[in-house]
Amino acid sequence: MIRNTSLRAFSFSSSSSPPPSVSFSGAGFLGVYHAGVTSYLLKHNLISNNDPDQILLGSSAGSLISASIRCDVPPELTLDIASELAKQAHAAGPLTALTPGFSLIDALEPYFRTILADHGATDATAARIKNMRVHLTQTTPLSSVFSYKAHAYLDKFPTLNHLIAACILSSYVPLGTGPLTPSPGDAVTSSSTLLASTAMQHATHGPLPPAPTYYDGGLAAMWPLVDAKTLIVSPVAVKATKGNICICPPLDPTATLIPAGGGVDFAVTTQNLKSVRYMIHPGDDDMYAKVFEDAYEDARRVCREKGIAGASADVVK
Repeated sequence: MIRNTSLRAFSFSSSSSPPPSVSFSGAGFLGVYHAGVTSYLLKHNLISNNDPDQILLGSSAGSLISASIRCDVPPELTLDIASELAKQAHAAGPLTALTPGFSLIDALEPYFRTILADHGATDATAARIKNMRVHLTQTTPLSSVFSYKAHAYLDKFPTLNHLIAACILSSYVPLGTGPLTPSPGDAVTSSSTLLASTAMQHATHGPLPPAPTYYDGGLAAMWPLVDAKTLIVSPVAVKATKGNICICPPLDPTATLIPAGGGVDFAVTTQNLKSVRYMIHPGDDDMYAKVFEDAYEDARRVCREKGIAGASADVVK
């Protein structure tokens, strides 16, 4: 049950209406935050890996989480992915993920593919996926940052390769997770070529351009949104501007807020700036374990504060 009638749209237990959509923001290496939140939501039946009525949205690292949920990958395995990629980034040099010549996205693609395959994901799995949207934006040099006019999304995946390609392109940030100009045959170019050749594209201003144009979701569609019923998951503290509920670290009420697109304002705080740094600068296993645990508790806190029904132990009395 939900005690606050203004939040009835967020009832996950109502049989008369579909559950709300859940949006996983861009997060970089802090995708482990999404995993911690997902662990709580799955445990208390607030999100389902096979509910055809529940929309899951993902941008960048959030797309990897959405795909993992739909492919029955336990959220705890995100810790392994973050740890492995962090080790490779650290080994690349002092600039880690930003080291020239090192492509985080090319390191991610085979590891993510293996994780999905190990949990039984096939072309048939991808083709059955319903109501999952991976957000993409045509990449241009910084001009599309926080702009939703150019955003597009993919929501149909005829093969597992299409699903993986969508997640790879959504996670591609020029000079951040990959080179400014991807080379022929690398993960970004291959993914772009595959998706440009399919009739599965949705955009606010027509179809996505063909290869070799590249796409990203982590900049221009950092916090993808469907409507005011979308539950937003973010590893940085944000404030909803359109009536949504945000699962995120506690928001400092005195913090300066700046518009960030997608129905949220970004809190300018020391902690948030530190979190942004750790999105692109890898940490260690202990840090990721703590982020996972903190995210789980943030989900518990928000669900209690907002009266979102879950397991009886966590329902607001």
